[in-house]
Amino acid sequence: MSQKVGVVGCGGISRFHFPGHEKAGATITTVCDIDKSAASPWMDKYEASYTDDYNVLVSDPTIDVVDITTISRMHKEIALAAISNGKSVICEKTLSESAEDSAQIVQAARDAGVMLF
Repeated sequence: MSQKVGVVGCGGISRFHFPGHEKAGATITTVCDIDKSAASPWMDKYEASYTDDYNVLVSDPTIDVVDITTISRMHKEIALAAISNGKSVICEKTLSESAEDSAQIVQAARDAGVMLF
C-alpha cells in the first residue's frame, strides 16, 4: 500500500525530499507553502492539492505522513499538530530549536504510536 504524503514547505530543501518519496513508492497528495508559486511546480508534477495552511494538511484523514521542510522555528508546532492527528512525521533537520522541544516531539510520537524520522 502506497503511503500518502503531505509536504509542508516547498522551498529549497524540499527538492531533495520529493524524489525520495517517489523512490519509496509514496504518493504525494498535498503540498503546503505560504507562497503558492513555490508549491506550484510540485502541484503540477504530482497532481497534488495545495493549501497555505498546514492545519488543513495535518488534519486531512487521507494523509498518512507529513513531511516538514519549513524553517526550523516552525518544526515543533507543525510536528506536534501532525502527531496529534495520528500522522507519522518526517522532519528536516534540525528537529527543533532546543533539546527540550525535540524531546517533547519524540515523546508525543511515542505516545501516539506514530513514526518520527
